[in-house]
Amino acid sequence: MCLNRKYPLSLLFILCCFFFSEIKSQNPADSAKKEEPKIKEYKFIFGFDSRISWVLDTRTRFNGIKIGIEYRGKDRVGLGIYSVKNPIIIKDVPTIVDSTPVFNGFDTVLVPVLDTLNYLTHYSYTTLFLDHIFISKKKWEISMPLQLGAGTATIDYTNPVTSKRVEVVRFGFLVTEISVAGHYKFFPWLGIGTGIGYRSMLTKDKQVKKAFDAPLFVFKLKIFLGDLYRGIFPKKEK
Repeated sequence: MCLNRKYPLSLLFILCCFFFSEIKSQNPADSAKKEEPKIKEYKFIFGFDSRISWVLDTRTRFNGIKIGIEYRGKDRVGLGIYSVKNPIIIKDVPTIVDSTPVFNGFDTVLVPVLDTLNYLTHYSYTTLFLDHIFISKKKWEISMPLQLGAGTATIDYTNPVTSKRVEVVRFGFLVTEISVAGHYKFFPWLGIGTGIGYRSMLTKDKQVKKAFDAPLFVFKLKIFLGDLYRGIFPKKEK
């Protein structure tokens, strides 16, 4: 399936409207009649949070993890760490790789030796996230994660003459992400989820935004450590 960069934006808007209308349509009186299950005050969370997105107009995969705390089954806060699975390739860039001495009739001068090389872009960032749960059922939920963080991008190449890595540019950045995501629990301790969102660089530099702003498709594996622990070490009845 071909994924278009602009398609997720309209889909994200439609889903947001649906979730907010779903929340608004819930009857508080009906909810009050139901006996609410006992919810733990705080719960430790951990999950693998990979996504497909675009960098430099190239579709790429990000690997990531999330660690944090869930409060009363309604809000999660924590830390997210992400990096591209493989460096993004910029192909056929004219580059001076060496110089050779040439006698011009009067003197010996160094003439640059050009080659076309592939440059590699490395991209990683760390975020603080706030994840509000809008709809929560026994086996599934819908939430809206918001992330704010900072990272580093570098572009480099390997000189074919010296075999050394040459760093062309390195810069830091601030980034924000918003998405709509959900998961389904196949086991009490394991859930698989997906979502869509958008990543935006917090800068006025239009070239940087064009290169790194992009929609994203989220795929996550959630491990509920508390439930896993209780499954392995069940409480002994007194």
